[in-house]
Amino acid sequence: MTDNKTDTSAQFEYGRLLLALVSAVVIMFAMHAVDLTAILPFKPELLYVVFATPVQFWSGSFMYVNVWNTLKRGSSNMNTLIALGLYHYCWMPLGLNL
Repeated sequence: MTDNKTDTSAQFEYGRLLLALVSAVVIMFAMHAVDLTAILPFKPELLYVVFATPVQFWSGSFMYVNVWNTLKRGSSNMNTLIALGLYHYCWMPLGLNL
């Protein structure tokens, strides 16, 4: 007999992984196989950021929650560095150095 809560949690994590993988494949395909500069009236990088941001924050929410809890205690760890780096890296293609 299996625990229903464990099964639901595993399905949730599988959904996160599946969303991240499918989104990554779609974004990489769009970056390399299709010339979006001729189609879009704006920089294609903006479209990539729009698609990647929900994936980053939903799939990586466990890390961001950990970072927030660590910062509330007044310290930081490697997850803090990774979260700040990912956030900065997400906006770099647009030329926005945040």
